[in-house]
Amino acid sequence: MNLAYPYKLLENNLWLSPDRMVFWEEEKAIIVSDLHFGKSGHFRKAGIAVPQNIYKEDLQRLMSQLQYFQPKKMIVAGDMFHSHANKELDWFKRWRESFPDTEILLIKGNHDILNEKWYEELG
Repeated sequence: MNLAYPYKLLENNLWLSPDRMVFWEEEKAIIVSDLHFGKSGHFRKAGIAVPQNIYKEDLQRLMSQLQYFQPKKMIVAGDMFHSHANKELDWFKRWRESFPDTEILLIKGNHDILNEKWYEELG
């Protein structure tokens, strides 16, 4: 069940989701920010106890919204990834293969420091 709240802004229909994202109906786009994929792996590597399931829950939440709204693109307004590549980013690459037709547009944030080629491969 999706409990998105409809909101009209300057003749645009937006759906505000409790899953921390907005669906922009006219553009067929999901808008998200501060996903910080790889954050829990980064902290665990530094010896900070962070449950791994946080990452999986975030991916599941995003996947359910992509399946529900079926957007043509996903706009990420900064901080898609947390830091340098780790195992979680490899998992994200495999997860990404489930949505090959969804274009990802990234507005880089201060944590998006991966090699440019890495971002290009994600589409």
